[in-house]
Amino acid sequence: MSGRKPAEPQEIQADFLVESHDGVTHGILHVHIRCPFCGCALLYPNGTRPRKNTRVLAYRCSNQACLTRSGNPGRQFSPHTAGTIQAFIQREVQEMVEKLYMRGAKGSSVADEYGVSPSFISFLRSAIDEAITHGITCDQLVQNLTGDVAVSIDETFFKINNVQIYVIIVRGYNSHKVIGVNVSTSRKTEDIKKAFDEAQRNTSKQIDTITCDAWGATRKMAHELYYPLTLIIHPHKKPYNKVIVERIEYRDGYLVITQTGIKTNIFKRRGKREFCYTVRKEALFMPLKRPRGRPKGMKNGAGRKARSVTTSLARSPRGLFKVFTSGKRGYVRVFPGKKRLLFTAGVDADVKKGLTDTFGLFRGKHVQNNFSETINNILRTVMCLNGSRSMEALARRIRSLFIMRNDHVEIDIKQLERRHWVNIYFNCRFGADFQNDLSRVNIITTSSR
Repeated sequence: MSGRKPAEPQEIQADFLVESHDGVTHGILHVHIRCPFCGCALLYPNGTRPRKNTRVLAYRCSNQACLTRSGNPGRQFSPHTAGTIQAFIQREVQEMVEKLYMRGAKGSSVADEYGVSPSFISFLRSAIDEAITHGITCDQLVQNLTGDVAVSIDETFFKINNVQIYVIIVRGYNSHKVIGVNVSTSRKTEDIKKAFDEAQRNTSKQIDTITCDAWGATRKMAHELYYPLTLIIHPHKKPYNKVIVERIEYRDGYLVITQTGIKTNIFKRRGKREFCYTVRKEALFMPLKRPRGRPKGMKNGAGRKARSVTTSLARSPRGLFKVFTSGKRGYVRVFPGKKRLLFTAGVDADVKKGLTDTFGLFRGKHVQNNFSETINNILRTVMCLNGSRSMEALARRIRSLFIMRNDHVEIDIKQLERRHWVNIYFNCRFGADFQNDLSRVNIITTSSR
């Protein structure tokens, strides 16, 4: 039979020429064209396809296992969507995502560094939110349960329409992941409890150590968990070098709180350290109220106790720092290198347990609650309040951010390569001259075998 000889698959190289209206031409020569789906280098020429102001060559993959959507072998593509270009775009996009979501860089600085427009950064954030929404359920912060037994709780806030929106964050010390978050208009005990319950569901072990600031709702939440735990409190007020460790136990119907006052550098170096502690009991069940009415024998002030005469003595410290003046003193020898604590005789067992748990977290370090504060700073840097300004939209974006930081999420870049590949590819090669000015750029492709 006579006819045209079947074409043989060959390795294709392409030259990308970018020609501007002022006559300046830039080029990227000898780019190896590969199939974007399977990476095959043997390709068939497949005519041309229309593009804006020009036509580009098209190719078909020779791999019989590379099927089209209709099930036929040999997918079709153009040099613009070749595997080489896509790999470069994917690498650049992942670097931008890492700087935006992992390092907390500002969108304007990333746009200047990679030669893209701020609108592209906004488009990238939207694409990430969409990828997370379709890929991972936004109700689950982690894909697999963590093994955290110690967490840090902190709060930050945003203001939307003159209304403060609080973001309560629970971060695990072992996994370094945010395993609990709650967005609310208040930061009451039930709001913090909601974030803590989510953190407990996302870990395979029971949380027995909590670090926090001196916010009363956080302390109350910890006292109402009804199981033994250690609460490490670092108040954000003077003196900043003091920490209170509360060991919470439940015995004989009483809540037993053992407060231990320590310096922040107690576990920093080897040596003998001093601490103060007090023990306080609270009944778990409220006693019966006294009967209403005047007791017998109390008419006209009879039987009333005389008031004590006030003196001009200085008022003793109130609140958490009172343990440093009215508490019982104890001593401990700290060995950070050997991971050991040696207490003097007569120290309460609850004090030992609380300081041992604290030593396990801050051995060789200062005791403080900045583990979640760094996440707060990144959160306030990354969260640009654009688009829908509502608490629900903010909560959805915050959860997307933490899912992105906790577990790697693959981003579908089909729209990116289709709409912004010239921005990413040529701006990284030639600088920001082509930024936001694609109307004056004409793409010419030539192939050489």
